[in-house]
Amino acid sequence: MASDTERLDTDEHQRRLATLRADRRALAARLGNPRWLHRGFGTLAAVFVASPAIPDGVWRTIVLLAVLTASLSLLSAYRRTTGARLSRLGPSAATYFAAVCAVSLVMVSVSFGLTAGGLSWWITASAAITALIVERLVRRFVHAAHDHLDHGI
Repeated sequence: MASDTERLDTDEHQRRLATLRADRRALAARLGNPRWLHRGFGTLAAVFVASPAIPDGVWRTIVLLAVLTASLSLLSAYRRTTGARLSRLGPSAATYFAAVCAVSLVMVSVSFGLTAGGLSWWITASAAITALIVERLVRRFVHAAHDHLDHGI
């Protein structure tokens, strides 16, 4: 039979676990569904993919620096809004983040190929496709982050 001290310790542990679960759920609830994050990254990815249409030189560099700065600002705003660090959102969210980067790099390569082939008017299509794909991946990123924080998965 368990002593009163052991039972008290067990009750205290259960109470602390319940508090921890409530805190995780509250943090996950703060993540919400930030449409500004989806649309922001979709738009920035589209601009990045469309950048080969800009003549090589200072203007393309300015656009690329603006995209990079805006991306870091979005990540910073997401962290301030949610309190969640990108590095602590779990492997599934990290995979979606890497997929966003990979899709953007592949599609900008396609745009450079289109430009080199004299089909620069098709860059609009590749930019639009990229925006849609990135928005969907960012939604999945937020969902994966929510699951990780809510369930510890």
